[in-house]
Amino acid sequence: MSKALIYTVGFVMILAVFALAQDPGIRDSLIIGSVDLEYAPGESLIVDIPIYFVTDDSISSVMVPIVWNSPDNNIEVISSDWSGIFDSWESTYSNDDNNWFVGFNDLGGTEEQYLFTNSDRHLGLTLRFRIDNDASEQYISLSIGNGPYNLPLNFGVTTGDMDQDLTPVVVPGYIRYGAVGIDDEPTALPNEYALSQNYPNPFNPETNIEFQIPHSSYVSIEIFNLLGQNVRTLISEQKQAGFYTARWNGRNDGGQIVPSGIYFYRIAADGFSKTKKMIMLK
Repeated sequence: MSKALIYTVGFVMILAVFALAQDPGIRDSLIIGSVDLEYAPGESLIVDIPIYFVTDDSISSVMVPIVWNSPDNNIEVISSDWSGIFDSWESTYSNDDNNWFVGFNDLGGTEEQYLFTNSDRHLGLTLRFRIDNDASEQYISLSIGNGPYNLPLNFGVTTGDMDQDLTPVVVPGYIRYGAVGIDDEPTALPNEYALSQNYPNPFNPETNIEFQIPHSSYVSIEIFNLLGQNVRTLISEQKQAGFYTARWNGRNDGGQIVPSGIYFYRIAADGFSKTKKMIMLK
């Protein structure tokens, strides 16, 4: 085996070990609860919405901006409650409107203080909503927006050698008050172009690539090898605004399985372009 090949294989193995240590393929997620309530005109109701965290990383800080909108302004948040591991964190904060949540672990503390759910759901926050006695039948979407200074949803990860930020997958929730048909529900659409890190990564034999587009666009997603050669075109078509997942089965455009190694995937849509790296292992 030539020295160049030995170095290349060694480099790939080092990257693979690092990737496995940082991202074993389990999605970090924020899951917002949902509730369906019967319409009760003239009554004032209280409802709690749980917010769950899912992570296999050592999370040492969180920034969670939550958005909702009551069409008649008669359903509102009256309180919020941090729970679980966050009770032992150095600082947890909720703003007056109860839609911006920031928590910091004591970095000098013990590992048990980190948020680590081992991929199980962990109840971290509860929002308490009050439904006024004048509230009409309505559907309220509960999702993620931006906080002060346009700061986004973020999980801060402490690895021991370096700190990094993660943007978790969001599962939105809702409050349905009364017999509001699904056709009446507002459709939550992305407000920007984005390309997520593939998962699992490294992978064998398949991996998923999530992306989002804010309006109708011609979308191209291509995969390249280390030499910059196109090995597969996953998507090349017009798509409506929304959230999408493309799956690559590790084969080229001719149907042959590609060799193990480092690959790059790129999205291009309406002037937006972004490239990310992934590793295929056999």
